[in-house]
Amino acid sequence: MSLLPRTAEEFSSAEYWERFFRKRGEKAFEWYGDYNSLCGVLHKYIKPRDKVLVVGCGNSELSEQLYDVGYHQLTNIDISETVVSHMNQRNAERRPDLTFQQVDATQTGFESGSFQAALDKGTLDAMASEEDGALAGRMLAEVVRVLSVGGRYVCVTLAQEHVIKLAVEHFAQGWAVRIHCLCGQQNEVSDTSFALPVFVLVCTKFRQAPPFAVLELCQGEDGAPVRLASVQELLSAVKERQAYNLMLHKLRGGTDASSTQSLTLCHAATGQPRYTLTVQDSLPSAKLPRSNHFAIFIVPQGRESDWLYGSAEGRTQLASSAKFRRLVIVAMHRDQEYEDMQAVQSELSPMVMELAPPGMPANQQVPFLSVGGDLGWREVVGRGLSALTGEYSVEDVRGEDGHLYRRLIFMNNSQLVQSESRLRSKATASSTHKKKNKKKAKASVSEAPALMEVKDRSVDRGFLCCTHHEVMVAGFAMLGMNAINSKDLPVSVLLVGLGGGGLPQFLHDFVPCARVEVVELDPAVLEVAQTWFGFQTDKRLKVILGDGLEHIKTLESQGGHSFDVIMFDVDSKDTTLGMSCPPSAFVETSLLKNVYSLLTPRGLFMLNLVCRDSALRMSVLERVQAVFPRVYSRGIEVTAQCPVSYTSAVTLNCSVCQEDQRSEKRTTGLLSPVIHAPHPRGSVTMGNRGMEDLIPLVNRLQDAFSAIGQSCDLDLPQIAVVGGQSAGKSSVLENFVGRDFLPRGSGIVTRRPLVLQLISSTTEHAEFLHCKGKKFTDFDDVRLEIEAETDRVTGTNKGISSIPINLRVYSPNVLNLTLIDLPGITKVPVGDQPPDIEYQIRDMIMQFICRENCLILAVTPANMDLANSDALKLAKDVDPQGHRTIGVITKLDLVDKGTDVRDVLENRLLPLRRGYIGVVNRGQKDIEGKKDIGAALAAEKRFFKSHPAYRHMADCMGTPYLQRLLNQQLTNHIRDTLPALRSQLQTQLLSLDKEAEEYKYLNPDDPSRKTKALMQLIQHFGLDFEKRIEGSGDQVDTVQLSGGAKINRVFHERFPFELVKMEFDEKELRREISYAIKNIHGIRTGLFTPDMAFEAIVKKQIVKLKGPCLKCVDMVIQELINTVQQCTNKLEIFPKLREETERIVTTHIRERESQAKDQVLLSLEIQLSYINTNHEDFIGFANAQQKTNPTCKKPSAGNQVIRKGWLTINNISLIKGGAKEYWFVLTAESLSWFKDDEEKEKKYMLPLDNLKVRDIEKGFMSSKHVFAIFNTEQRNVYKDYRHLELACDTQDDVDSWKASLLRAGVYPEKTTVDGESSGQAESFSMDPQLERQVETIRNLVDSYMSIVYKSIRDLMPKTIMHLVINNVEEFIHAELLAQLYSSGDQYSLMDESPEQALRREEVLRTHAALKEALNIITDISTSTISTPLPPPVDNSWLHSGSLHRRSSPGYSIPKKHPAPAAPSLPVRFEGPDPPVSNSTVTTNTSSHPKRVPPGVPRRQPPAVPTQQPH
Repeated sequence: MSLLPRTAEEFSSAEYWERFFRKRGEKAFEWYGDYNSLCGVLHKYIKPRDKVLVVGCGNSELSEQLYDVGYHQLTNIDISETVVSHMNQRNAERRPDLTFQQVDATQTGFESGSFQAALDKGTLDAMASEEDGALAGRMLAEVVRVLSVGGRYVCVTLAQEHVIKLAVEHFAQGWAVRIHCLCGQQNEVSDTSFALPVFVLVCTKFRQAPPFAVLELCQGEDGAPVRLASVQELLSAVKERQAYNLMLHKLRGGTDASSTQSLTLCHAATGQPRYTLTVQDSLPSAKLPRSNHFAIFIVPQGRESDWLYGSAEGRTQLASSAKFRRLVIVAMHRDQEYEDMQAVQSELSPMVMELAPPGMPANQQVPFLSVGGDLGWREVVGRGLSALTGEYSVEDVRGEDGHLYRRLIFMNNSQLVQSESRLRSKATASSTHKKKNKKKAKASVSEAPALMEVKDRSVDRGFLCCTHHEVMVAGFAMLGMNAINSKDLPVSVLLVGLGGGGLPQFLHDFVPCARVEVVELDPAVLEVAQTWFGFQTDKRLKVILGDGLEHIKTLESQGGHSFDVIMFDVDSKDTTLGMSCPPSAFVETSLLKNVYSLLTPRGLFMLNLVCRDSALRMSVLERVQAVFPRVYSRGIEVTAQCPVSYTSAVTLNCSVCQEDQRSEKRTTGLLSPVIHAPHPRGSVTMGNRGMEDLIPLVNRLQDAFSAIGQSCDLDLPQIAVVGGQSAGKSSVLENFVGRDFLPRGSGIVTRRPLVLQLISSTTEHAEFLHCKGKKFTDFDDVRLEIEAETDRVTGTNKGISSIPINLRVYSPNVLNLTLIDLPGITKVPVGDQPPDIEYQIRDMIMQFICRENCLILAVTPANMDLANSDALKLAKDVDPQGHRTIGVITKLDLVDKGTDVRDVLENRLLPLRRGYIGVVNRGQKDIEGKKDIGAALAAEKRFFKSHPAYRHMADCMGTPYLQRLLNQQLTNHIRDTLPALRSQLQTQLLSLDKEAEEYKYLNPDDPSRKTKALMQLIQHFGLDFEKRIEGSGDQVDTVQLSGGAKINRVFHERFPFELVKMEFDEKELRREISYAIKNIHGIRTGLFTPDMAFEAIVKKQIVKLKGPCLKCVDMVIQELINTVQQCTNKLEIFPKLREETERIVTTHIRERESQAKDQVLLSLEIQLSYINTNHEDFIGFANAQQKTNPTCKKPSAGNQVIRKGWLTINNISLIKGGAKEYWFVLTAESLSWFKDDEEKEKKYMLPLDNLKVRDIEKGFMSSKHVFAIFNTEQRNVYKDYRHLELACDTQDDVDSWKASLLRAGVYPEKTTVDGESSGQAESFSMDPQLERQVETIRNLVDSYMSIVYKSIRDLMPKTIMHLVINNVEEFIHAELLAQLYSSGDQYSLMDESPEQALRREEVLRTHAALKEALNIITDISTSTISTPLPPPVDNSWLHSGSLHRRSSPGYSIPKKHPAPAAPSLPVRFEGPDPPVSNSTVTTNTSSHPKRVPPGVPRRQPPAVPTQQPH
């Protein structure tokens, strides 16, 4: 029965709605959403005290729900008598003040100004269906009449164009009109889902009309209003919202790789386009990680025209490489300012989540991907207008390789780069001709764009950006090297298409014999080339403005002109063709013949052909081959590494640049470029902002994590100081600070790690983290505090602890360093130290230095044999390559006279990759004499300057040099660590964004919020309960069965099994039949079988069914209660609401349980009331007497597979291998098991004949649940085993296997009583006639009870579903909320738990700290200098048994490798799974030869923490 109208006019017909509600019945009809989706807007504009006229109420529950939350002055009108009568009856008892009247909305009869609000949900849409909208106009006029001044007309509508136009124009004068777009807020359980968004039109009546129209649009229920100037603008904005929602509806319907959806986001204040979002889905055949649902890719500024981002094919490849189901590609617009990547992500996050694919989990983290981790850079340096091609823009952008490029882009096709040239600084350009500055010339522009003005940038005329230009230039080799290099024999070139002038300028500058004539159609292009691309004409290079086609035809007709090379490099403006270059007229046969006639005998024709249509491309090539005798082509594939979609090739007498689908290769062989310009593509060194600015940011990061109570588990970069006792570690640290502040004494003094942060400041003081706010200006107090804090944790008798002390020292005399002073390595325990003190200290040191981003400062005294240095041994264990180890030699002034450690400091003895630095500390006498550290540093400097062994290296020795070196190394290390650190912080921040946004403006005590939250929570509870019972794809428990699945198992496995378990005992049954027959015959001997005996036995068996049936109800009820408890887990933040919800629903379930059990017992009573021996399946007395076999034969079901799964054979002896797990396959005829689930190697097949199942008690030490299979004829079941014990992990699995065996005809064993056998029953009389009668009754009972069993098995699930499960679902949806309101103060139900309050505070605090940490990282400039790592050294001394002095430095001199001509640059992505290109990318990461890393020396305890590969 269809309720839809046949015509649009029926919507406004009273007869249609009367018929509609009569057919629909009592089921509520909700237009455009229910109360939960609309309450936010309704409560905002309608107050509980207002008199409200509800226009066209229908049988919607909206008025009832408003009444329940305090709106008691509602007047509901509808034109349908049926719906008014029904609604009055439905609310007569519960809502006596809620009235419904049959009234025509166009003539209500109410007094004027008698209502403060009019609520309309869909009525306007229905009435406006007429063509002229006259009926709707009369209704709106009536609304205007009955509303008082200040009253509001609130209309819920789909805002179809004719409807919203009618309403807005009606209220535009004298009223304030505001429209809320409730996109995505439709009711999830509504009868009807709309692709269009729901709008709420709010019109407020003014006493006096304002002088201007008040027209506003709001996004969502709480969105800020946007003022619009005219009705047309408002209608256009509504239309945009509808189009956007239609797109979302399509995107949420599924993924489609064949079509892409794009939308433009505009700036809220200016309305200018800010972002363009393109949704690209992966192909259905793509193999993607299961968790990769959705990602956002930020296209760097200036690169949106790259092929990878600007073309459909490129975007498809990008999505395939990213390996996500859906990828949203975000392009940033020109003339917009973007702060940083974090700001862009924050700005996009609320919007892009609406574009997520269907089926994505709600808590799924969405990564933001990018190239290089930044926003890129773009600067518009020039604009203009061409009479032929329209507006154009000249932009400087930073390429993927770090260089600056200048691009010409026509705005009518902004995705296409018309021309491109690389830039360099003018200072570099001016020095390229000087030999002494040759290296400097090779370094191209890589400065931060903000550091170089436009006037300081010049075009690198020796660099060709386009590969097809390189191929064209390489084609000149076909003329012969002599012809190219000879100035006496000029090469005449005709080029059609100027562009930026890069190609003709290159030929002019680097082909000395070339005389180039360029034909360009557009004068604006020539002006751009001269102004912005460094194009300069002279007698060897001239430009002719005109049509290239006409120019060629004119030259050919005039005669007397010939060219050695003619080149076509011109694009087509006709986008309808499949050929981008050249225009089709340039490859017509007639023109090609003109070109042929203009060429000299040695001439070349070069054509840039860009054509995606293979048939069209072949047609062009055939035309070319028909004119030119020899054609050579060079295919260039458009890939991510070749971002501009050009193709090229070269021919003798004709050269064609064509696009090919083959793999991309650099131009080689005959077509290789033979003319080289000074534009090497080497690495780039960036500028430095000052290394001291970087390390304080890491200190701020440490504070940020300390503020939120988290340990610094982000592996922040630090410098650990390691050394033996009395090695001089404390003196080195004090020299850094310039103060005496560390404890001194004999033996082990440093007994806890000291994290020391040195901060350059104008004042001098110290602070401890455990004494926040307290400043220590006296460094003697610092020493005392360190000693006291150490004793507080470790005691006073030399104990140690790994808990660090955090000390921060501010001083104008220090550089910014972060160091960790570790306890000195000791061998012999003293005091309270444990016997394994050596191993404990080593393990403590290892905890710090095993981190890959920890620099190790290995301190060794000069008067100690270096081969015995524990610090070097520990450092080499965790850093065998020496990447992060710096050696420090102390006490140089204490070595014996006549000896020195020059070999060590020169890195010739036991060389380290970073070498050694010598320092001279104060001696004990100096310390006791209070020698000033400044004086000590001056003495140190004099020592190195005057010592004959060290004076030549005095500039790289001493404490100041060590400070600078450490600062530089730490700076480099921090910079290398920051990308991973940023990624980790972003992941944590994204996981908290949604929750923090909810908490940010949350007022827990707001009554309106509590009301709305209560509604939503109960609605979600109902939906969750329904999904768990009915089944849903978004809540799948992969650990165990629950909810509906478990109830299904009860219905179809457990309950049938319980019925079989209670099957009658054969012996006892025959005895009962015999006694019944004898008692019925009495004193006489009966000649016939009495049917009364049959009825008596059947009724007794039916009564036995009560137990299994009631147990089935109990199991279902228990599972329902468990499901309710699982669903209320989401209400745990409101403990009172959770408790009350559980109580109400559980009470209702118990009530339904009683009714269900009564119904079950009634069904059994019905079975007992009449024994229907006329049933079609009943065998009858005649057939029963003929039946000779009393045992029911197992029905044949073929050899179908019933069940598969893993089982453990539990009773195999240990001698034979013990219990083993096998893959079992149960069919209707056999039970087989295999080695594994591939079912290739069968171990055994057991027929099911004469098998039964027996329960086995679980062993005391066993964690598995066991059952057994045995043969009723006392035969072995498997090999020499009489029974086969099979084990499962859970009792549910056991029950499931037993039920499956039951389906296969393997029944459970009958329990015996008092040791009696359960075999065939004995006869209780030798009378053959009685035996025949017993057998007949026995067969009749079997037949009839099978009918009863079938009926009960079918009826029980239906009874429970109807009386319990469906009723509980309906109760939750319809009555639960009302009972919660009636149970007491509903506001107290929404009091959150103390744990939730703490959770909210913790989330907000953590979120703020993470944002602060990311802001700190953002402050770090990526243009710091990276000091190269020294080359590897010969560290074979690590493995040798003895040490030898070396007379020469132990450096391994690497061989230099020639750099490739054009190394590919890898694309770096931020996110969980980087996109992988199909092509192999090779990067020249080091100029050193590859070496096998030396092994770590073998050493027994202490154990070295495992190093993860990096």
